[in-house]
Amino acid sequence: MTTTKEETAIVSKIIMKETQVSREDVLLHFLIMEGKMEEILLSYLKWEVLKLDGNENTNTPLHSYINSRKDINPALVYLIGVGNDKHCNNVSSWNLKKISTADIYSCGINENVNDDLNNVKGNLKDFALNHADKYPEFTLHNTNNIPRRESIIIVVKQKTDDKKGSYELLDGAHRLINMCRQGEKEVWAFVANMKNKG
Repeated sequence: MTTTKEETAIVSKIIMKETQVSREDVLLHFLIMEGKMEEILLSYLKWEVLKLDGNENTNTPLHSYINSRKDINPALVYLIGVGNDKHCNNVSSWNLKKISTADIYSCGINENVNDDLNNVKGNLKDFALNHADKYPEFTLHNTNNIPRRESIIIVVKQKTDDKKGSYELLDGAHRLINMCRQGEKEVWAFVANMKNKG
């Protein structure tokens, strides 16, 4: 995949320090990780692909990509909204920061692993250390040489009584589980901060 000047410019803004970032920066990261950036840019030659109108997604190539997915990706729900799910309207800001791997939970990865995930109240570090080795999809890979951008996950800061953690994972479960299994105690994350929540 080739990298455009615009893509390089925005990615280079992601300096690994705790900072506020734009929703567009997070969306760009998501699309790059999904391998869809080039496809969307080729269908829409201007950089307005990431210039969103308020909280509504009015961009046709991006909208087509979202509709072509077989799943409802939680990151897209919080970034631009999917269908009638407009959690994006309640996001007050996005930050890039390091968070503890022990403080991240998931409401579900896939049906195969959900029983084990529920047994640890969704906590992904507990799942990684106690259950992930049962599943071929979580084959251990060395993450020491992974590019920094590829190690960033996407979360929303929100605590629920039935989950163990303060951050719900939106994107990056396989990367995070792999890093936990290798002993990482902290991970870089794009964090959605919700209105009226700490």
